Amino acid sequence: MSETLDIKRVKQTNQSDLLLKGRLDAFGARVLQEELDELIKEGQFNVCLNFKEVAFLSSAGIRILIKYFKELKGIGGFLKFTDLSDKISEVVNLAGLKHLFDIKQEVKTPKNEKQEVLEKTTESGIFKVLKKEEKKLKARVTGNPKLLESGFTASDTSVKEITKTTYGLGLGAIGDDFEDTHKRFGEFMALQNTAIYLPTDGSKSVDFMVKSNQLIPKVVSLYNLLFEGEFGTFLNFEHKENHTSIPLSELASTLFQIQEAKMLGMVMLSETSGLCGCSLSTPPSGEQSLFSYPSIKENLNFTTEPGHGGSLTLTVGILHQNNTDLMAYTRPLPNTDLWGHFHTAVFDFSPIQKDNSNLSGIVTQLLENNRIHNFLHLLNDNRSHNGIGESGFKRGCCWVGSIDELKNTAN
Repeated sequence: MSETLDIKRVKQTNQSDLLLKGRLDAFGARVLQEELDELIKEGQFNVCLNFKEVAFLSSAGIRILIKYFKELKGIGGFLKFTDLSDKISEVVNLAGLKHLFDIKQEVKTPKNEKQEVLEKTTESGIFKVLKKEEKKLKARVTGNPKLLESGFTASDTSVKEITKTTYGLGLGAIGDDFEDTHKRFGEFMALQNTAIYLPTDGSKSVDFMVKSNQLIPKVVSLYNLLFEGEFGTFLNFEHKENHTSIPLSELASTLFQIQEAKMLGMVMLSETSGLCGCSLSTPPSGEQSLFSYPSIKENLNFTTEPGHGGSLTLTVGILHQNNTDLMAYTRPLPNTDLWGHFHTAVFDFSPIQKDNSNLSGIVTQLLENNRIHNFLHLLNDNRSHNGIGESGFKRGCCWVGSIDELKNTAN
């Protein structure tokens, strides 16, 4: 019998079986943890451990088993245990964990697996629509993005309260007025009683504010694209086995086809293969253009290669098909007739429960348990020689809604 822990993976239709051989001690627990983490990152949440050739189980091993039993159950999956030897069964019984290792335990089928699922396959991915209802969003744009060339003043700002049904993005800062925020203006997003932004005060730390009792997040905005209402569509996606990810333009085009809209708002929670984007490092409230050379190199931070691969991202975006009122606020997406604007917050990786449509709970859990590493305005870098292309996403879920009303209140 092997002294170390060897693991053989066997992929079944609805689960992954891990055949364990050796000692599940402190060292073996680390080996098993790495294997389970890899499975979870691949989106495989149903796992069965075969103990037939396990010679020893320590408290360190038990701790890892309990940890992943709870974690997988919490994201709609399971961790089962089979073929326990008499020796391992005795350890389990003495530890008072017989109920956890009961091989007869039934794994409940999630309710939403019984509902009708619309599946759409694209060149790079597989999309599954779990909910689609006739709900509409109302959007408005405020401010003039052309002032990025000359600088914003106090008269160019507006204050926005972020409520549970407010979504969107723009340039601004959390605060009360222009005097309070003009040295911190940066990219922001709004969703579910929450404002998230990257200050340009040199701290390089993403900040956020969440509604709490009578405290309502407010953003002093230079310009913004905001939409209100409830999302009618919820879907999940993952890349095909012969692809490493789904390009942002392909993902956006697929959402348009599914939603059958001319304008739409969306929120996406996803694991990225790499992000292409930029962020302001200088507030756009001075007199000099941020884009003049050579100061542009100091005023903006660009990704020089796809960044944050393997991280969890929360994205807010707005898409349209040649809407003249939105042209100044959006950019064309490659290989499509669509225009869009996307802001993304980058978090530590954690597994995504594909069928969990509770956006409010997800945002709360993210901000409580995960560090925000970065905040980016997503770009398509199509330079002929050294362009790095566009952002890609491995798997995740989206909340999408058609926009049937747009107000342009630009200054």
